[in-house]
Amino acid sequence: MSKRLFIAVHIPVLTDIIELSQKLKQRLNKERINWVSLHNFHFTLKFLGDTDEVLIPEIAAIVQHVAKDFNPFEIVIKGLGRFSSSGHAKVIWLGVEDTEEVLNTLSIQLNNQLAGLGFKAESRPFRAHITLARVKNIRNQSVLNDLIHTYSHTHFQNHKVKDIILYQSILKPLGPIYKPLITVPL
Repeated sequence: MSKRLFIAVHIPVLTDIIELSQKLKQRLNKERINWVSLHNFHFTLKFLGDTDEVLIPEIAAIVQHVAKDFNPFEIVIKGLGRFSSSGHAKVIWLGVEDTEEVLNTLSIQLNNQLAGLGFKAESRPFRAHITLARVKNIRNQSVLNDLIHTYSHTHFQNHKVKDIILYQSILKPLGPIYKPLITVPL
């Protein structure tokens, strides 16, 4: 049996992000957008996809092995942006500043170690971000452009990363449920 898995850092949401989320929903309320639930905020270090559950103990061991070389560290959640395809927004995100590039190093090490289990290494450069929404269609791109311009350099919150989590993503009609399978302290 398989489970849809990913490795991530959970982000507890503070007031500034809640307020931003409400403003975005108000301004973009007529658009076809799937908003990420605030309690699901995270940034992904490695997406594993559908995975045979017999591999979970080996994946957990790799996550523990990688995490032991890292100490807790501080990140800054700053800036609003989007990923686009053919000029159309596909994902609206919050940026993550990691001046010491610890997240990048964690991602690279997880990619390298998990390759031994047959997981393909990510070919794109790692870019830490928190997905706020997945865009189906925006008729009025200028509203989104204005919002991104307004909040592109806004500081939202600091966060001390103390652990990484192996999650199961359970897809449901009203949005995914992220179930932590193991939490590994740094």
